[in-house]
Amino acid sequence: MRGQLVKDMVPRETSIVKSIMKWLKAEGYYPLKMHGSRYMLRGLPDIHCCAAGRCMWLEVKRPGEVPTRLQLIIHERLRAAGCNVHVVRSLEEVKRVLKGGDHG
Repeated sequence: MRGQLVKDMVPRETSIVKSIMKWLKAEGYYPLKMHGSRYMLRGLPDIHCCAAGRCMWLEVKRPGEVPTRLQLIIHERLRAAGCNVHVVRSLEEVKRVLKGGDHG
């Protein structure tokens, strides 16, 4: 029961994604939410974000959660193609990634 209570206190991935999308738009970025469908590549990160000619992928996870094996494979393929891919668990992490300039 206690474990369930702690899990319920952790924000849902959907609410984390919404806060990130809202902030990115307000800051002048062009974020695209990737929605799974039979026409999409499985394992793509949740958000593709562009600004000033630079792009990055953001995989959003709840605190304590990790990407699936398939997601990690896709992340490595994207990195091999020259893309920046980040696993983030909060809006604050996104801000740190962008502040560090690691979004090219």
